[in-house]
Amino acid sequence: MGLPHEPPAPGVPRRGTFWGYALVALQLALILLIVRTYEVGSRLHFFPVLCVAAGGFLVHAALPPRFRLAFFCFLSLATVVFVLGAPDGALVIGIGAGLIGAGYLPVPFRVRAGLVLGAGLVLAVLRLDLTSPFWPVLGSMFMFRLIVFLHELQRAPARPPLGLTVAYFFPLPNVCFLFFPIFGFKTFRDTYRPGAGWADAQVGIGFLTTGLVHLLAYRLVKYYVLPSPHQLGDAAHLALFLAANYALYLHVSGYFHIITGVFHLFGFGVPRTHHNYFLAASPTDIWRRINIPWKEFMAAVFFFPAFYATRRAGTRAALAAAALWVFAMTWFLHSYQVFWITGGFTLDAFDAGLWLAAGALVAGNLMYDYARARRPRTAPDGSAGGAVRRAAAVVGTFVLVSVFWTCWNTPELLALVRVQATDPRWLAGGGRVAAVLAGAVAAGAAIQLALARPARSREPGRPSPARAAGVRVALLVVAAAAGRHEVAAQFGPEVARRVGEIRRESVTPIEAARAVRGYYEDIADAPVRAGAWLAALEGRPAPPRRTAYADLCQPADALIGHELIPGWAGDVEGYRLTINRYGMRDRSDRTREKPPGARRVALVGSSVVMGWGVGDEETFARLVEDRLNAGGAAPRYELLNFGTGKSSAIQRLAVVERRAFGFAPDAVFYFAHQDEFIEPPRHLVRLLASGYDLPPYLRDVARTAGLTPAMPPGEAEARLVPHATRIVSGVYRDLASVCRRRGVVPVWVYLPMPGVDEPPNLAREMSQLAQGAGFVVLDLSGWEGGRRSAEVKIGDVDPHANALGHRLIADRLEAAVRERPEVLGPP
Repeated sequence: MGLPHEPPAPGVPRRGTFWGYALVALQLALILLIVRTYEVGSRLHFFPVLCVAAGGFLVHAALPPRFRLAFFCFLSLATVVFVLGAPDGALVIGIGAGLIGAGYLPVPFRVRAGLVLGAGLVLAVLRLDLTSPFWPVLGSMFMFRLIVFLHELQRAPARPPLGLTVAYFFPLPNVCFLFFPIFGFKTFRDTYRPGAGWADAQVGIGFLTTGLVHLLAYRLVKYYVLPSPHQLGDAAHLALFLAANYALYLHVSGYFHIITGVFHLFGFGVPRTHHNYFLAASPTDIWRRINIPWKEFMAAVFFFPAFYATRRAGTRAALAAAALWVFAMTWFLHSYQVFWITGGFTLDAFDAGLWLAAGALVAGNLMYDYARARRPRTAPDGSAGGAVRRAAAVVGTFVLVSVFWTCWNTPELLALVRVQATDPRWLAGGGRVAAVLAGAVAAGAAIQLALARPARSREPGRPSPARAAGVRVALLVVAAAAGRHEVAAQFGPEVARRVGEIRRESVTPIEAARAVRGYYEDIADAPVRAGAWLAALEGRPAPPRRTAYADLCQPADALIGHELIPGWAGDVEGYRLTINRYGMRDRSDRTREKPPGARRVALVGSSVVMGWGVGDEETFARLVEDRLNAGGAAPRYELLNFGTGKSSAIQRLAVVERRAFGFAPDAVFYFAHQDEFIEPPRHLVRLLASGYDLPPYLRDVARTAGLTPAMPPGEAEARLVPHATRIVSGVYRDLASVCRRRGVVPVWVYLPMPGVDEPPNLAREMSQLAQGAGFVVLDLSGWEGGRRSAEVKIGDVDPHANALGHRLIADRLEAAVRERPEVLGPP
């Protein structure tokens, strides 16, 4: 390939330039290894796109500067086709070219703007009716940048170079990151350097590394810090829930740093998108520090026009009106953005109230800053008191933003706080929260005072690019090595298990229950549907035709809610699903009467147990039964599949009592997953609202929580969430007791869902509840055998096991029952 076409800096030999690029290439290789090892952006196809970017960077560096922009445009357009496939990629490029072409027509600006607006309206109508995979990518590329482009084109003396326009609208990383920073076109154009060298690329490596750090920190917070809803029984856990929710924004800032880093590799010196946002000291300060491109977009398009339009009313009034207008439009544009990326559009009044309240705070802060700016300048207060005040402002802003963030993503939180704020037991942790906040203020003040000490006589300069690269190489090597199972195992099985969890890009049980997934979580992780070629390259199955679970269900009473339709048969997720005459996903020749000499096991659980997404002969229930009977020796085993979807512990108890016992089982296997504590409070609320006659232990829980039949469902659920453990424990005791009285062996089986993270100590807590209730406990943790979750589940966001997953579950379950044959029933 030859040496990169970069004139060496003064005093830097050509050889140094070559080794500089070699150092960047080494870091890119390590970053690729880390992205692959830790499954970073696996649902977004980030790894193959980053491979294209890394290879493209090497070619780009070898090209003369005059060819580099054209090559970046070619690489970006080719990547669109590579990821989406030829038909959808061509649609994105073709429609996008039409929109760009309308802006370049030799007609007055108003005509061009009208044509683009008309085309946008037509596309919006088509978006309502069509669900093709290209829509999210097209929307992400044009929904905001087209507004910015036209806004700046209106004031431009001439039309910009076409190459820069193509690069602006079709940037390489946008095809996998649909939630994308809105850089101004002027900023994008002015920061581009076709002759950028390896030192500029090294800046990009810094952004990429920082992005990876943010994303791994996000996983640590999500997996190990964020409390589950059933743990929010005191002020201390609520405070942790608030802080952790805000910290989940690392997900967004991590992706934005990666996007910025890719731009820098190709000579686009776009500015940083975030700046120490956890250290903001006021509402206006957080607005300046977080998602900076969004702030600049809103200021240019909405704030300044509103400010100048209302300035006659006075500067203070204009500031307030412009700020409120900006936050009202922020509320609307969030729904607009969700529409283009996901296809849904809702305008929520609660969200509007939150954003207007935030706008009022920022407006008040702007007027205060304006009044303070008019006062005579004074020297900064370097006293201990000044440091405490600044630290208190930072801590207060963090608390304020945490509350806003959690209320936006989890509206149910307000009901929980309103219900429990007067409970002395709930307030018992308030002292600890106050102590932590006071400690944070004290630590912040101490750090400020330490940094304010007289500096050394000679200020240390910034490290050279080579030295910075050396440090990053060492960090990347450590991160890559730490992700290897062989290395982690040297520190013990617990460390190896934790590293294995961090390596997987998983959802939490809370996310699976939609308890905390909000705006940013939804659109930042909005999956890109790859074309057939890339899907085959990544080993992903083609998306099957969807059949809703409701299609094979019929209503039942309030206790069970719904049941499978006897005799239903059809294709689900591309596989045959048959319900027998007893309403079970089981063999059609099954009889209610137990055959002589047979030993029956009733399997009760979720749609994972039922076998959603696999064929009739591929469920682990069918596989284990066949294996146990393979030798033909007595006794003959029958594993009866009573699994149903969308059910909780309360409903499964009813299934056992009403249906399973009618088949005279010798054992009942109750399967539990990571979401065991999520659904029971909701179902108990529905039972209470229907007037169902609850068993005594559930009545006691409802009475303790202060529930009444007339209570609004949201408030009732908020009261019950902290009692989820009591609900499940009572169901376990009831189920084990009724089994023992009938001579049936009760067996509790922990079967983790693939791709769903397990909160710390959850499996141990559940197994202790089950064992204490009288169950025999089987733990199938690790049934995947070290395979990636994407290999053993049916979809990117669907935690149901696929055919391979069911075979692995069958392997583990068969081994467990052969090791402990007493769980199959009394001899």
